[in-house]
Amino acid sequence: MDIVGITDVATVNQAIVEELTAAGIEPKVFGEVLIEDDCYWFGVLGPQIGSVVDNGVMLVPETKVGVLGDWVFIRDWSYWRATAKEHRGLPVEKAQELNSLHQATIRINGCRNGTSVPCYSTVDIYHIELVSLKDFADFIRENVIPS
Repeated sequence: MDIVGITDVATVNQAIVEELTAAGIEPKVFGEVLIEDDCYWFGVLGPQIGSVVDNGVMLVPETKVGVLGDWVFIRDWSYWRATAKEHRGLPVEKAQELNSLHQATIRINGCRNGTSVPCYSTVDIYHIELVSLKDFADFIRENVIPS
């Protein structure tokens, strides 16, 4: 669903839940995610959730997020942001594999048109076009989350 400019929280949350469910990602209320690790998630994501304006920039008026393993998914206007807890993201080898398959629609650290994989031990931030949300979730399930 195109949510650009929609300010009604219920409408946005409904679209978010539908998109997450279609990708097999568990929808949660942001406050439920905080319980797991208050300091980390609030520091990284807290200022971005449910805000209408941040430094003059309109943000999505959401209260729902997605959770898949150590990853949290936040809907921006035209894409999803996936953030893993520090050093719990994709190992570099797997990030390279994902990048080779989807670099135009699943972007490391939000860089447009893909990017080379950074020299970190893990890649913990992605920007994901809606068309590839399920692909990303499937890749995480197959390569990161223990069976």
